[in-house]
Amino acid sequence: SSRPRRRCRRHRGVSSCIMGGGGPRGVIKYLPWVALAALHCSRDRNTRQFLHNNAWIQVLLFFSLAHTPCAVTGVMSWVDLAWPTGLVALGTQVAARAAGKGSRKGKLAALMYILQGGRLMLGA
Repeated sequence: SSRPRRRCRRHRGVSSCIMGGGGPRGVIKYLPWVALAALHCSRDRNTRQFLHNNAWIQVLLFFSLAHTPCAVTGVMSWVDLAWPTGLVALGTQVAARAAGKGSRKGKLAALMYILQGGRLMLGA
């Protein structure tokens, strides 16, 4: 009557153990639902459209740059490329949105996302 072992690939970092585990680390499995609630509860139409577009872009990036290569190679380090690419994508979206009538703070935030994501991408 031993407890079934959790099966994790290669390491115990961010892996399937966190997604299905109990305790404080198991909270991660609820984050997509919180994000969906925020997406649908936004009152501003422009913000809701931005969140919707960003969600699709991030999902497509993550599946193409992390999930698929990980499934093929069995190596989780593809996340190190997908994470900064997502930052650059977010910064690019913010820059495109702030290009016309956006504030200086919006343009600066977009630049920070792009520079930080680009710096991380160079190291990946």
